[in-house]
Amino acid sequence: MSTIKSSTEHLTLNADGSGKDIKFQANGVEKASISSAGAFTSTSIDATKLSGNLPAIDGSSLTGTGVGVGQTWTVLTASRAVTTNYTNSTGKPIYVGISVYGIDGEYGTLLVDGVVVGAIEATAAYNHSQVSAVVPNSSIYSFTGARINTWSELR
Repeated sequence: MSTIKSSTEHLTLNADGSGKDIKFQANGVEKASISSAGAFTSTSIDATKLSGNLPAIDGSSLTGTGVGVGQTWTVLTASRAVTTNYTNSTGKPIYVGISVYGIDGEYGTLLVDGVVVGAIEATAAYNHSQVSAVVPNSSIYSFTGARINTWSELR
C-alpha cells in the first residue's frame, strides 16, 4: 500500500512494493516520476526554477577510458607488415601512427574495418609521409602500399 505522510519538516511519498514508481501528475498527465531504484525522470524541467549549489562532478567513473589513458607508445615496426590485417584486442581504442617512405607515385592507405581512414602518395620532391588513425576496440586495421619506416601504436 502506498502512503503519503506530512510533518513540519518533510513530505514523504512511499510507493510500497517491488518495482513501484512514484508518479507526479498535473491534470492527469504525468510530468515526472521516481523509480524504485531512485532514478528521477521528468518530461520537462524548468531550469529557471533550479537554485542552490550543484553537486560536485566526480570524474572517477571516467578513469581508464579513452585513448591515451593508461596507454603508452610502443614501436611495433619489427612485428608489422604491409597488407597484413591486425585486430585491436586491447579492450580500448588505440592510436596507430605509421611513417612511410616510397618512390615517386607510390601510394599507401591505412584501413580500419575496411574503410580508408588515411592515405599518402610519395612524390619526387617528398617521399616520406605519415598516416594515423584511432582504431576502436575489436576493429581490424591494416596498411597497404608504400614501405613502412616506423609503425607505432598508443596502446
